[in-house]
Amino acid sequence: MARTFDCARRTLTSAALASLMLCASAQGSQPSLCQTGETVWFSCRVGPAKTVSLCGTRETLQYRFGTPQHLELMYPATASTGYTAFRWAHHARFQADRMQVSFNNRGVDYILFDHTENGQREAGLDVASKQRLRCTGALQSRMAQLKDKLPCDDDSALNLGTCSHSPD
Repeated sequence: MARTFDCARRTLTSAALASLMLCASAQGSQPSLCQTGETVWFSCRVGPAKTVSLCGTRETLQYRFGTPQHLELMYPATASTGYTAFRWAHHARFQADRMQVSFNNRGVDYILFDHTENGQREAGLDVASKQRLRCTGALQSRMAQLKDKLPCDDDSALNLGTCSHSPD
């Protein structure tokens, strides 16, 4: 039986909820809202009780925010739109590496970021350039591997106004 999310009510089917809870408990200090069998592209706890995750399969990518018991936001609402709903940005220079995956949901910009500068790493979520939620505790990030899977973000200052690649 396929595990599905009922986004209209923002609740999970019992099978999906059980899968998320097993995944979260199995990872202990490394929380994730991804289901068994999905790739955890990015995941961390933000604040004392919320988790932000970017989960995918070969064909789909979906952002999830909340707790295993209550997902507050899933984007796209159904995971059937592939990777085209997201954008990639990256800039590297001496002692700095900045990566981000962004999307726009109902006019609000969301940016998952993973930045390292002078040996200091900071990751998390920026919402509409007004709210920054920093990762606390363990971080799971495979964001660099998304470079060839996501369209380049021409609007990001990280890409310096030019995008040099297109995903396959």
